[in-house]
Amino acid sequence: MLFGDDREIKIILKKFNLPEDKGESLALTLQQYFFSNYSFYFTDAINEVKEILQVSESLAKEIIITAGVLYLEKIEGAMKEEIKNTLKDNQIDIEKILTELEEINLGILTPRDLSYIDINEKDEALDLFKNNVKDVLASEFDENKENLNDRMINQLFGEGQTFKTELEKALFANQQKIGVNKIILDEKSVEPTVANWLQDFIKAGLIEKGLDFDRVQYFNQSRNFQNLTDQDKELVAKLLDLYFRLKNFPQSFEKLPMEDWYIIPYTKRRKIKFEKLETTSSLATDLNQNLIKIYYQTLNKFANLEGEEKTLAEKTNNGVGQIINKLNLAINNQKLITVLAALILLAENNSLDLLKKEARVASMFKQDLTLRMSPLDLDEFWHEDFNVKYLGRYLFWLLKEKLGMIENDAAVFALKLANILRRKGDTSFMKIAYGDTTSQSFKFS
Repeated sequence: MLFGDDREIKIILKKFNLPEDKGESLALTLQQYFFSNYSFYFTDAINEVKEILQVSESLAKEIIITAGVLYLEKIEGAMKEEIKNTLKDNQIDIEKILTELEEINLGILTPRDLSYIDINEKDEALDLFKNNVKDVLASEFDENKENLNDRMINQLFGEGQTFKTELEKALFANQQKIGVNKIILDEKSVEPTVANWLQDFIKAGLIEKGLDFDRVQYFNQSRNFQNLTDQDKELVAKLLDLYFRLKNFPQSFEKLPMEDWYIIPYTKRRKIKFEKLETTSSLATDLNQNLIKIYYQTLNKFANLEGEEKTLAEKTNNGVGQIINKLNLAINNQKLITVLAALILLAENNSLDLLKKEARVASMFKQDLTLRMSPLDLDEFWHEDFNVKYLGRYLFWLLKEKLGMIENDAAVFALKLANILRRKGDTSFMKIAYGDTTSQSFKFS
């Protein structure tokens, strides 16, 4: 999916007869120019678009101006004034351009509040809940399912109550069976379908008791549940977890650490224990629903890095040495997109420790630290093993101080890297950043 709901990009691609495979890289470049506080100016944007699309400077300028007109209502603060002045300096008739764009007749110019949902993707989710939810619950965790969860949460934030209700209806229409024996519901013998298990949960009074409800009592006392095999018990427990999170969304995310932000539980992500109910009493961060919304909105800004990642992986044969070379070059040339893609590739290769070991990318950071720390403190810091403290400080320096990202975006990207490492079995970096309830933004720890 392209950045945002991608209407603007589709319009630009059609207006200038551009190939669709250039959409992702164009979207990310325009995002960097129009929706962030990075040091990225009009001339730079033209040159970047010229290079990406291999077009003339005049055409690249026209594309940037058209994007400015399209995005103007969404841009805020000082950047909005800058774009207005740029359009004015170039004697642009905004209304005329909008009229021309409307004549393209794409039918996608009307804004939708926070809706990043492709209609096919929404139908896919509904079909999954109605026909295949058992298969997803039974499957092992992998990165594709992580992405599925993130997309579903984005959809729920975008569509709100309407989409949530549709998903619930889809679940209650699901006729997949969990278990081989019939269950007793309202003193009748019925098939052990997903829909009937949900009814059994509800009649047991579990759903309304909140995240800390006593599921153990149900697991221990329900004859329906006790007749299941251990494997099917795990599926039923996951189904209950899914339904609770969906039914109570987004309140069900409050006071949860980010690794527990999910709708669909997976075997390797969170194994439900029948003998001991997990609680939130030890959680350090009070993340309210608005912060969760901010987190996923920010993640959307990085959704289109896949094109740059793929290009970089091909150029380097995914070799960490070559990735470090490209990262060093990108840092020196202030190429934020390439820097982010390189960091993701290093994380996927379990090689983020090279940010400390490789002088090419560590020397500038160390030099900066000499201005901030005493020689003794610096020596102690530098001789520690690579850890969350080092990575957090390095990313703060690189992304915020050197490349100009706002701290919220840099911190969320740091958490994105931490989640990659978590999926590979290392959870020690999950506290690299946190959601601050006072500022309603994410910060480095």
